[in-house]
Amino acid sequence: MLGLIVLEIQGMYADVVSFRSIIDLWPSADAMAGEIGAGVAAVRKWAQRDRIPAEWWSAVLAAPRVRKARITAELMAKLAARVE
Repeated sequence: MLGLIVLEIQGMYADVVSFRSIIDLWPSADAMAGEIGAGVAAVRKWAQRDRIPAEWWSAVLAAPRVRKARITAELMAKLAARVE
């Protein structure tokens, strides 16, 4: 089971324990969608389902705020395994 992962982001701490935690790095679904090229409705569904489809991981991982938070594909894989 994935334990609590604490990351420092701009002097604050964010607990990354779910895909929702990753989505919450953005101020809104609109902001995330615009940055990664996804539809706003899709991002909202991801948040509701606490899941980011694997085909979007590369775009999410390329986002500067996610790189700064040091979120990795390995972490996303662990989160995916936990929710399945």
